[in-house]
Amino acid sequence: MPALLNPEIFRTVLERLQTGVYLVDTDRRIVFWSDGAERITGYLRHQVLGHFCRENILMYCDGKSCGLCGSVCPLSEAMHEGRPKEARIYFRHKLGHQIPVYLRVVPIRDERGSVVGAAESFDEQIADSHDDDLAPYGCLDAATGIPNHDFTQSHLRESLAPTANIAFPSAF
Repeated sequence: MPALLNPEIFRTVLERLQTGVYLVDTDRRIVFWSDGAERITGYLRHQVLGHFCRENILMYCDGKSCGLCGSVCPLSEAMHEGRPKEARIYFRHKLGHQIPVYLRVVPIRDERGSVVGAAESFDEQIADSHDDDLAPYGCLDAATGIPNHDFTQSHLRESLAPTANIAFPSAF
């Protein structure tokens, strides 16, 4: 067998990807959790392996509601329909904050074509909430796309002025 076809190489590659990857069986029990999944979610492998995704460890949210596990869960839909799914959702990080992610789910089939699990991969998305509102007014730094110095200084003055009598030096 050529070295690159060794199953351990595939496992090592999956484990080391910066993209989060996890696998579930037909009961949606987590059987694989990658380094990328650890980095993005804050949950270590030993904290999730063997748990069911329906335990809402990641608490999927879609902007309207949280706890999407069930009939609208992309993972269970992909397994039930036997087709890949994609979605932009939020995970709950181990520390409690929400993380915007783009996820992809693919059903895993055995040699007879029966669905025996699913693989979910996800990448953290950068929130771009200011881009549409601030860009036309020159409030964003051209190189980074984040609010520029003048806008940040103005926002701080406006936000802090009513609550405290703080005089900002002109260098601030």
